[in-house]
Amino acid sequence: MLYSSEKNEITMVLSGDAMITRPLSVFDEPQFLALSYVFKKADVAFTNLEMLMHDYGISPGIPGGVFAASDPKNLNELEWFGVNMVALANNHSWDYSEGGILNHLANLKKTNLIYSGIGKNLSEARAPGYLDTKAGRVALISLTTTFPEAGRAVHQRPDAIGRPGVNPLGYEQIHKLPLSKIKELKNISEKMGYEENKKGLKKNQIDFLTKTFETSKDYGIDIRTNKSDEAEIITWIKEAKAMSDYVLVSIHCHEDPSGGYSSNGMREQTPEFLREFSKKILDNGADVVAGHGPHVLRGMEIYENKPIFYSLGNFIFQNDTIKWHPHPTYENFGLDHYATPSDFYNARYDGDTKGFPAMKYYWESVVAECVLSPGGVKKINLFPIELGYKLPRPQRGRPVIAREGNKQRIINKLAELSSEFGTEIQYSERGVGEVIL
Repeated sequence: MLYSSEKNEITMVLSGDAMITRPLSVFDEPQFLALSYVFKKADVAFTNLEMLMHDYGISPGIPGGVFAASDPKNLNELEWFGVNMVALANNHSWDYSEGGILNHLANLKKTNLIYSGIGKNLSEARAPGYLDTKAGRVALISLTTTFPEAGRAVHQRPDAIGRPGVNPLGYEQIHKLPLSKIKELKNISEKMGYEENKKGLKKNQIDFLTKTFETSKDYGIDIRTNKSDEAEIITWIKEAKAMSDYVLVSIHCHEDPSGGYSSNGMREQTPEFLREFSKKILDNGADVVAGHGPHVLRGMEIYENKPIFYSLGNFIFQNDTIKWHPHPTYENFGLDHYATPSDFYNARYDGDTKGFPAMKYYWESVVAECVLSPGGVKKINLFPIELGYKLPRPQRGRPVIAREGNKQRIINKLAELSSEFGTEIQYSERGVGEVIL
């Protein structure tokens, strides 16, 4: 044997959304350092970086809930913890428009973190990042289904530069209605003076107030992904497979089965289009799919001996200690020019009685340790974690191995969510979940 990578075995540690605003390296609890060790001893240690690392000297983009920005020094904190690979395509990538993306990239290039998912143009955003390890070369492709249309990166041309943005997987919602209801909508459209847009529509479809409706026997919503986006993403996955030993694909997907972003348990349910696309990319060369976005756990599936994590929930959740927000954020809550960030958080979460702070399942998750070979996955350990539910704002949001009384409950929750996919997860006496392969 010439190289150690010929052993054909690699360990990947996968985590969910990292919204980091504060240092990690100052803490020393045993359960925190034990989790860090899981990352440090792995060949690949992945998270979704759902923050823009910049110094706030950039104009904001489209107003949203929070404008996710953080001190660039926190990139070093992720490296200290053991992270070496980060996904960048998510719904917060465009919070500070083009300037935010370009500044974010400039700060990432000062680190050793491998990244993918945004770029100066669409080809850069779609392209993989490559991590060389003693166990083999790993490619990361990061994409998002949840993004403002303005945040879509644009291709360059010979006669025009591209536009910075995210690697998008767009989709269309088709609203299914019985024929009688379609006729009612047509009648309303005519009465209101709206001109029906026939372009791109089938005979059994109408366009009403920017929504596409289609005749059906029953009510429902179909989500159909953008075929051009699909084809380009798969092209880059094939490229990644040709240039690396393993391909990890990160998918940021807030959407629930209805295509919305519900405030109830629907966030835990996996939309069918996400299942279909995940399997399609595994068929085309990907080895692992790491999902995130709804900030809660979704089930996991083993497909052709390859793991799909539909959502790994939260990993670091410090989105209520972001230092600054632009003025429209305050206006959305009726706050004036003199309101402070804590005023905004108090108004948004009603003193922690609603929203993220009030919901326990946002503050519990898992970190997945996968042992892979060219033939597929050989072992998956699931480490249950807690992020400080009900603790004060300055303390909560940092991951630690869950307390003994919570470990089995967290693993059992993931097992329940995964059962519909035929996945069996057992809680072991070691305090971790084990996927039965």
